Amino acid sequence: MLPDKPDQWFMGISPEAFGTVGAIVNFVVAWAVSRVTAPPPEHIQHLVEDVRVPRGAGVATGH
Repeated sequence: MLPDKPDQWFMGISPEAFGTVGAIVNFVVAWAVSRVTAPPPEHIQHLVEDVRVPRGAGVATGH
């Protein structure tokens, strides 16, 4: 393990803060990809929604 000193950090970012940088990069890339690609077909959108809220769960969730 490298010592946790500022001269050992990557681009001045501490190891503890690098997860935040990764999360921001992940969000930006996901947003950019969603803008340049076509939306999924309707049947795929329904499939994803069925996985999120299974049939018959409406009674339990109040939907």
